Amino acid sequence: MVGIGAIPAGIQCIILYWLPESPRYMIRKGRDEDARRVLFTIYSGAQAADIEEKVAYIREFTEDKRPGTKWEKAKKDFKSLYLVPSNLRALILACGLQGIQQFSGFNSLMYFSATIFKIVGFENPTAVSLIVAGTNFVMTCVTFTMVDRIGRRRILIGTLWGCSAGLLICAVAFHYLPRDPNTGEISATGSNRWAILILVSQIIYVMFYALGIGNIAWVGQSEVFPYNVRGFGTGMATATNWGANLILGSTFLTMMDRMTPSGAFGFYAGLCLLGWLFVLFLFPDLSGFTLEEVAEILSTSFGIGETRRRREALRQLGQDEKRRRQEALMDKV
Repeated sequence: MVGIGAIPAGIQCIILYWLPESPRYMIRKGRDEDARRVLFTIYSGAQAADIEEKVAYIREFTEDKRPGTKWEKAKKDFKSLYLVPSNLRALILACGLQGIQQFSGFNSLMYFSATIFKIVGFENPTAVSLIVAGTNFVMTCVTFTMVDRIGRRRILIGTLWGCSAGLLICAVAFHYLPRDPNTGEISATGSNRWAILILVSQIIYVMFYALGIGNIAWVGQSEVFPYNVRGFGTGMATATNWGANLILGSTFLTMMDRMTPSGAFGFYAGLCLLGWLFVLFLFPDLSGFTLEEVAEILSTSFGIGETRRRREALRQLGQDEKRRRQEALMDKV
């Protein structure tokens, strides 16, 4: 099992050979021509003047003219992560998403799914847990085709409700499982309708998790931090993810024992609803905006209204440009 984990890591290591550095890194290192080539690849069809404007814009935001040693600058950047309002809001968003991702209970379910299915009476719990894991893989692939078309915020608002529903159904099904009248322990078999409902509810939960917070937590983390605090910010967010994972992994079986399985899954459903409130009131859809634009949006608020205003302005600009071209074509005719 440990060796199998090396396969995807090896594939990723190989394909990294064709992954270029980011334009911001190249411009910061004085490799403007390399940055232009990457930008032409990203913005296919762009004019040379547009790329030059982009290079100048990136240089303005990434060029470090501050005095001091590298260590002194690093200390200032770390402080600015908490003292600069836009950076602090970015940190809250990134850490919040990563916390939601873990406290929704997914990794506990993955770690102990075979144990859960054994409790409810399935004869081959490992094979059943592989069905749940396979659902996660398939829906993750589906997410890649949806995340930019639908938008991060819309997907999260919808899928966190779905996660809560799946967990609540699972909690109810656990409550109604048949029990031994003498010991009170679960005495169901895999063919019991409530056991089957537990399997179905966990598949529903995993589907919505993979479509939403399971992926968007990492996507959102990569979109909110400006260049100078990017390393510190992503490090803090990733530490939040694995710190929460440690808490869940070490408490899940205890919760199942002390709170009953129904209580444990109901508790995770409640955390998903809290995550839904976090997204509803704080998380803007930042897809399509540059890192510099994101810093501007987060400078005064969490930017839910501002991102909508900017998207509408861009949409109107596109309509005006289309109208202008149509008028020019009619004049030629």
